[in-house]
Amino acid sequence: MIFLPIVERELRVAARGRAAYWTRFAAGLGAIGFTIMILVSMTYASPSAVGQSLFTGLASVVFFVCLFSGPTLTADTLSSEKREGTLGLLFLTDLKGYDIVMGKLAATSLTTIYSALAVVPVLSFPLLMGGVGLAELGRVVLAFGNALFFSLSCGLFASAVCVHARKAAGLAFLLVGGFTVLAPMFGVILLEQSGHKNFVPMVLMFSPGCAFITAFAPVYKQNFAGNNVWLHWASQGITHALAWLLLLAACWITPRTWRDKGMIVEGRSWRARWHQFWMGSRAWRNQFRPPMLTRNPFLWLVSRERWKVELVWFWLGASGVLWLYGWWNTGRYWLEPENYIFTAIVLQLVLKLWVTGEACRQFGPDRRSSAMELLLVTPLTEREIIQGQVQALFRQFLFPALLVLGLHAGFLAWNWHDPEWHSLWLAGMIWLCGDLPALAWTGMWLSLRTASAERGMTIALLLVMVVPWLVYAATLLAVGVATDVLHWIKPVTPTDLALTIYWIVLSLLNNLILYAWARRRLHTNFRTMAARPVGATPK
Repeated sequence: MIFLPIVERELRVAARGRAAYWTRFAAGLGAIGFTIMILVSMTYASPSAVGQSLFTGLASVVFFVCLFSGPTLTADTLSSEKREGTLGLLFLTDLKGYDIVMGKLAATSLTTIYSALAVVPVLSFPLLMGGVGLAELGRVVLAFGNALFFSLSCGLFASAVCVHARKAAGLAFLLVGGFTVLAPMFGVILLEQSGHKNFVPMVLMFSPGCAFITAFAPVYKQNFAGNNVWLHWASQGITHALAWLLLLAACWITPRTWRDKGMIVEGRSWRARWHQFWMGSRAWRNQFRPPMLTRNPFLWLVSRERWKVELVWFWLGASGVLWLYGWWNTGRYWLEPENYIFTAIVLQLVLKLWVTGEACRQFGPDRRSSAMELLLVTPLTEREIIQGQVQALFRQFLFPALLVLGLHAGFLAWNWHDPEWHSLWLAGMIWLCGDLPALAWTGMWLSLRTASAERGMTIALLLVMVVPWLVYAATLLAVGVATDVLHWIKPVTPTDLALTIYWIVLSLLNNLILYAWARRRLHTNFRTMAARPVGATPK
């Protein structure tokens, strides 16, 4: 028998897929666009300063993608096999747990590895500009590989433990976020309370972000509560070891969790108690069901989880508590505009990801399981199903989005004395209002079209949030090249306000096109796409 036969098969299939080529092409194109944007915006800076800014910014984007690609790509690999009942068939052969887990790892990691390799040549461009050394580049690339391996292992472990895609993705994100952010944060808090400086490296070593941050030469050569060289390589080793532990745990759990387990709605087991807590008590369900069914049956189907709306408010409340703790701990420094910008970016990013995930959550899996086709046999129309999904999104995210928008307005009012920040905050508010509807409708259509919530979510995020930046960078490059080549064109240096206005118009135009396209396709081709067999090529 061939060693790891599923790995060989999955690698061949993934290497021939269109995603392997187009994702690699998009990653390289995005890296080139980001490079152009940095070069245009730092025209008068020294080459070494431009190289450092380009290297730091591009490396941060790649690290973020590698760190969160695991929960996105692998969280529903084994769990989907459990739901469809095909995982047990694999164990009727001579395959072992590690064969299946390693095969899933190979299939899901190939596209991300290709994308990261496509960015590395662009990432090495600052070597020619100065300010970045070859050893620094090697440490950063090694941090990419460790972060990707750790992220994929977290996703596979969560997929081996859970059955439902939502729970698996939540556990995977919790593992990645816990080791990357929460563990160092609580370690710093405990440091301030205890005063033991040696405690800091022991906590930071478990974070993949520590290996990435200390890989840069300015941090690598400094001493923070000890030797940063030792801290960097210890973090690299511990992160790699944690990834192997999670992967081995997934190999051990997978052969033992493929059997079907009946849901016990009433009882004293932890599964029954958790189900009752998440779905609500019998009295709450009896009170919640009639008005929702009267309003829209599909709205009830999507919104029947008890704490779905409250979870968004819990996240906003926890974010507010952390922000107030930072203010109490750092004082006036926390009120600098840079901290406001970081807070706004995090709030917007999490909210957009959450809205897109909820928009893609129902249509794609229902089409894959043929539940959507069964729904269309009922008196429900396509329009009622779409309206139910939209109403569920409004019910869950309307008031949290208004609160985030109000916080942006508050940040604008607080910095009103500085006119340089006015256009930035207004652009952020317009960006939030334009992206949310476009992400919701584009995600609903793409998840139905691809029959995959994860794939629909990824494509929707790329179309809405990445494509405008690429067009923006390409436009700046074209203007710069035309000014240099055609000498009869008078050189023009656009102001920050002009660039902001152009970005707002470009983003809103992209959102309007995607919103109209997805809305039209949903209302005209919903029944045809819902009845199309999974795997059939859509026309």
